[in-house]
Amino acid sequence: MKGITHNIDLQPVYYPGWKVRIYVASDVPASEVAVWRSLGAVIVEMGKESIDLHGALWRFIAASDPSIDRYVVRDADSRLNSREVSDPVVTR
Repeated sequence: MKGITHNIDLQPVYYPGWKVRIYVASDVPASEVAVWRSLGAVIVEMGKESIDLHGALWRFIAASDPSIDRYVVRDADSRLNSREVSDPVVTR
């Protein structure tokens, strides 16, 4: 769970103005969720109705959320870093 906390700390550096959104199951310790929330993460608690969708796929729910314009999906232990934002986007 330290990976998530590190990414929440790094988010303002590499993605200023963005929010870290974390989808959590009911078995995630409340103390961890409280820390993430206190650091500014948006916590989405997945209920029993989400059991049909494997937890590893919850992160892709953002794709169908009309309140989200852009998103980046990653594993919690994959650190945000300068390589993500230092390369210019090429458009054609």
